Amino acid sequence: MRLASHVLGLALLSLTACVSATAPTGDLNGTWVEVVQPNPGGGGMTLSLATVGSSVIGTGQVCYVGGSCYPGAVTVTGTNLGSFRLSLSGGRGWTAVYAGSFMSPDELRGTWTDGLGSATVSFNRAP
Repeated sequence: MRLASHVLGLALLSLTACVSATAPTGDLNGTWVEVVQPNPGGGGMTLSLATVGSSVIGTGQVCYVGGSCYPGAVTVTGTNLGSFRLSLSGGRGWTAVYAGSFMSPDELRGTWTDGLGSATVSFNRAP
């Protein structure tokens, strides 16, 4: 009986280690600011998101190097099922997709894809 309880204890410990090694899930509610290297040419993105269940809605501002920002707010829709997928659309037919996961409760990392290509992008929750 003691051996069985030790084996069960080790199995639970192993399972706990596997679960904690995965990327954390989290709450997308709030304002998220792109993590960028200082750039004298400007650029950067901000997303303001709200969730209802697994659905995500929001707005944002997307500016590229040189300070070229899309006119008006960018609209965000998507899902958060542990990992997230956000579809963004703005003026003049611009679209992008940001899909990834939580690195911590206050950090997102994923792949940003738009008409210029794709890249790994991180966002931090604004204080």
